[in-house]
Amino acid sequence: MNYEEFIEELQEQIQERFLQNIDFVSKMVTLTNETVEGMALKFEGSEGIKITIYPKSLYEKYERGISVQKMADYFSKEISFALAHKPSMPEITVENAKECISFSLMNKERNKELLEKCPHMDMFDMAAVFRWHISDKESFLVDNTILQKLRMTREEMLMIAKKNTEKQKFICEDMTALMRGLMLSNGIEKEIVDEIIPMQQTPFYVVTTENYFDGSAVMLSNTFLQKVANQLNCDELYIIPSSRHEILVANPNLPLDSQALKDIVMEVHEGSQALKAEDFLSNSVYKYNAKSFTFSICDSKGLFQDKGTKKHNAKRDSGKGRKL
Repeated sequence: MNYEEFIEELQEQIQERFLQNIDFVSKMVTLTNETVEGMALKFEGSEGIKITIYPKSLYEKYERGISVQKMADYFSKEISFALAHKPSMPEITVENAKECISFSLMNKERNKELLEKCPHMDMFDMAAVFRWHISDKESFLVDNTILQKLRMTREEMLMIAKKNTEKQKFICEDMTALMRGLMLSNGIEKEIVDEIIPMQQTPFYVVTTENYFDGSAVMLSNTFLQKVANQLNCDELYIIPSSRHEILVANPNLPLDSQALKDIVMEVHEGSQALKAEDFLSNSVYKYNAKSFTFSICDSKGLFQDKGTKKHNAKRDSGKGRKL
């Protein structure tokens, strides 16, 4: 069936699995890194509950052999769970903001339009935005409308996000050990894990949060980056923002060529099918100085540039050589 027939069939299949009438509303949705065609599902009698699905990506799965019935079965379970366990939306107050807002990083170039609508802080080719957390893995972006409702300045929001990000529980684990642990915890037999990921020394460590959500925000936490530098017994760190949810770090004293590292990062990101578009963060390699609390970025020649001033510029903070 063609795309239009697929959408019609998917809507019918989903509606058959619910007693409430569902209003399907097509709209363009601005996500992190991309704007896509979405379809909002509005359930009769469940005001305030809007679930969005993305037909284009679903149609691609259909073309790869996944039936509409299987998709509808999956969404019916997910939607039923969401309706039964919907998180309560917080009251937008300064008191709640002080408890719930922390940093999140996104790619600056891919989110130009989105960044025009929300307060943020530039950091090289990334932007630190503010997210209001309502659960361990659910949050929403703080835009200019929310900032105005709170009657707060960008600088006041920065102070809140900085404080809460410093309090987050980050972890730093050997990359090989972490990947093996995740596979074993998902029930994969040890013999298979040993074959896929043998126990061997790696120069890379994964830094993320305990719930593996928005872990790249650790780049805004001097406290934890200092701990990582101590753990790796070095004064500087190579940092690769591998996705929104984690970064990779390594000791620059090890035999690692910065330009080769940058090339590898770009090749992996361009060829990766595992990295979701909305989770992409940067193709750059950074260096963090644990003594001066500053970052520098690897340029096209493999050299680290530190051109900025350490003084905070409230109007536009490029992040170059900036002191956190």
